[in-house]
Formats: sequence, C-alpha cells, structure tokens
Amino acid sequence: MYDDARGILTDERQRIGAVYGLIGPTNKVLVPTGEWNHCFLLVQSNHVQHYLNGHQVVDYEFRTPRWTNAIQNGTIEVQTNFTLGAISSGYIVLQHHGQAVLYRNIKVRRLQPQ
Repeated sequence: MYDDARGILTDERQRIGAVYGLIGPTNKVLVPTGEWNHCFLLVQSNHVQHYLNGHQVVDYEFRTPRWTNAIQNGTIEVQTNFTLGAISSGYIVLQHHGQAVLYRNIKVRRLQPQ
C-alpha cells in the first residue's frame, strides 16, 4: 500500500503487489500517483494469485518448500509476526506505513467451486 513512486521502500518484497516481506511482484504496471490502483487476489485451496491493474504479479502456494523458504528468508517482522498459510480461512489484513491511506470498494467473497 506504500507509494512505490516515493522510492522509500527498496525491497521489492515490501512494495505494491507483493506478499509483504516474502515474495516480490513481477510484471507490475502502476497507475500514476493520485489515481487508484486496482488489485485482485484469487485464493483456491493453497494456490494464491495477486493481480494488480489487470496483470498477474505474484503466484504462490501455501505450505510448500518455496513458501517455507520465503518465510525463513523474510524480514524479521515477517518471521516473528506471520504464520501465513497456517490456516485456510480467516480475516484480511490491511496495512500502511504511518501516512494517510485510503481504500475503496473492498469486497471479499467466497467463490463457488468449478
């Protein structure tokens, strides 16, 4: 949720579209500062995909060697405060870094199995 254009966070794993402190995004396309970015997360069982402005930027699975490695190599904050993927349902978390932040049109819904 931090404005990448300000360049304060240099670790891609902490920037827009990332799995915070764990996996950095790729193929990221941002809108200009002052406009709304649109994100979409798709979670199917252990498989998770992050989309930002219509582009897939992250793809991972919980409870895999890659996931465990990401947590072990994540920031100290991640290692001590996150057990992401340990449970299969629960709350969402929104974060900010001390500056004003706005969210709009947040929707969480359970998709029917295909």
